[in-house]
Amino acid sequence: MKILLLAGQFYPDLAGSGIATHMIANKLAQRGYDVTVCVDVSNSYLRTVNGSPRFKIKFINNYKAFMTGQSSFQNPTKEIYNVIKEGNYDVIHVFSYLPMLLLTQIKKLVKPPIIFTFWNAPDMGRRSIGFYESSKLDLQLAGYIIQSECYEEMILGSEVSYKSVLDLGGSLEKTSFCYHGIDVKDFERCLLLNDDIISKYFHNIHSDKIILLPGRITKRKGVFEAVKAMSIVCKNYNASLLLTRSDDSTDKDTVDNLIMLAKELEIEDKIIFSCGMIKQSDMPLLYKVASVVIVPSYYEGLGFTAIEALAARRPTVMANVSGLDEVGKHEYNCLMIPPKNEKELAYAILRLLKEPLLAEKIVRNAKESIVKFDMDVFVDNLECKYVRLIGR
Repeated sequence: MKILLLAGQFYPDLAGSGIATHMIANKLAQRGYDVTVCVDVSNSYLRTVNGSPRFKIKFINNYKAFMTGQSSFQNPTKEIYNVIKEGNYDVIHVFSYLPMLLLTQIKKLVKPPIIFTFWNAPDMGRRSIGFYESSKLDLQLAGYIIQSECYEEMILGSEVSYKSVLDLGGSLEKTSFCYHGIDVKDFERCLLLNDDIISKYFHNIHSDKIILLPGRITKRKGVFEAVKAMSIVCKNYNASLLLTRSDDSTDKDTVDNLIMLAKELEIEDKIIFSCGMIKQSDMPLLYKVASVVIVPSYYEGLGFTAIEALAARRPTVMANVSGLDEVGKHEYNCLMIPPKNEKELAYAILRLLKEPLLAEKIVRNAKESIVKFDMDVFVDNLECKYVRLIGR
C-alpha cells in the first residue's frame, strides 16, 4: 500500500503536532507500507535523523508560508498536485486544516481516497484552527473546510476534537474518533536510560525541587501563570521551574516577557530555559528528574505532555480544560486546577511537595490511565480505515 501523508507540521518543527505525524509515518513504515510525507522546505528532519528514515520526504515550496498566512496557495497546491499525480498513491492522509484547504481546490482531480485528521487544539466556540485572531473568521474557515467534505472520512484523536467537528457542521457518518497519544513502549524504554539530562540542556540549576512545564513556550500553555506561581512556591521550597524551548522563533517574545516578569518577582534565577530544543528521545529522562510536572494550558486538543507526564509516573498538575479533562482525573492521577489561576497552581504544586502519600497515590494510578493513549492503537485504527477505503 502506498500512503501519502500531508503534514501540517513535522518533527522537529513543533512539539505536539509534528511529533504525532512523525510517529504515525514511522509506525506505518515499520508495518511495511510505502510511506511518503510532504513537508515544508525549511524542515530539518533529514538532517536531524541518524541514517535513512523509513519513509520518503517530499519538500514543498511555500508550504509553511501558506499555512501561516504569508503566501497564497498557488505554489504549494501545484506542487502537492504534482506529487499526487506522479506517486500513484492508494490513500492520502491529511493532517491539519490548512493542507486540507489546499486539497479542496483540486479534489476532483485527485483519485485516491482522502482521510482527514487535525491536531489543531480547538477551544469550543472560540478557536478551531488558530489561523485568524477573530473567532468568527477562524470558525468560519474551519466550518468551510469541514463542510466541503473533500475527504472520505475524518478521524479525530480526542473527544473534544470530535465534538468540535460536529459543532461546525461535520457529518456524523463521516466522522469518528479514536484516542491518539504516545509511543508507550518507546517512552518506557527511554525512561531506563541514565544520561545526565540536566547538564545536557540546562545551566545553573541549584535547587532541591524541579518543577517542569514541558511543551512550547506560548501564552496559551499557561507559562505566565506558572512563573507567578513559582514566586509563591519559592517562599516554601528551594525550587526551579524548567521551561523547554522550541526551534520556533515566534516563541522568543514570550521568553523575553517571562524573563522580565521573573525579574519583577525577584525569582529570575529560579526560571530556567533549556539551551535549545530538547530531542524527543531525551524528554522521558527530563520528566524523570522532575519533582512535579505542570500542564496549566488554557485548552488542548488532548495534551501530549500530560500523557507523557503520567507515562513517566510523575506527580502532575493539569488545568481542568477541554482536552486535558480527557486525560486527568482530580486526585486520582493528577491534581486539576482552574485555568489562568496562579494561586491555585501554586497551591497544587505545594500539595504534591508536602503530601508524599497523595503524590504516591497519583503516581500509582498513572500507569493504567495511559493505556488508551497509545499511538499503536490509533495506527491500528488507521490501518483498518485505509484497507476498507481502498477496497471500496
